[in-house]
Amino acid sequence: MAGGPLVQAIGNKTGLPFTLANWHAANIEAPGMIMVSASIGFSGKGNILVYGIKPGQEVVLVDDLLSTGGTAVAIIEAIEKAGAIVRCVFFAGEKVNKGGREYLNKRFPNIEVISLVRFIAELENGVTVDADL
Repeated sequence: MAGGPLVQAIGNKTGLPFTLANWHAANIEAPGMIMVSASIGFSGKGNILVYGIKPGQEVVLVDDLLSTGGTAVAIIEAIEKAGAIVRCVFFAGEKVNKGGREYLNKRFPNIEVISLVRFIAELENGVTVDADL
């Protein structure tokens, strides 16, 4: 949800085509849509939906936050189901102590994982502690 504005801004700035992925609780169908089942921490069980992905297309997955990796894995699976190739996953932020990077590297060892800001997702006195990475 929060990744949408980031994806649009990058697409507009670079001139590269972009599309959005959505999580939905129901099984729905639409022309050009690829759907995969997903179980995502805050959303629960449902489906990841992607549109407009073409076979053979090279893709960079952009999202706002890497935590456990569940959302990214489901989106990568949907992109691959469409016949496209994920070259890289890019996150604005990463909770380093939630295991997402390790999970992605184990599931997709050939896909590069990049994050701009890495931090520990723990609170001390009501403030998120910086991972200092």
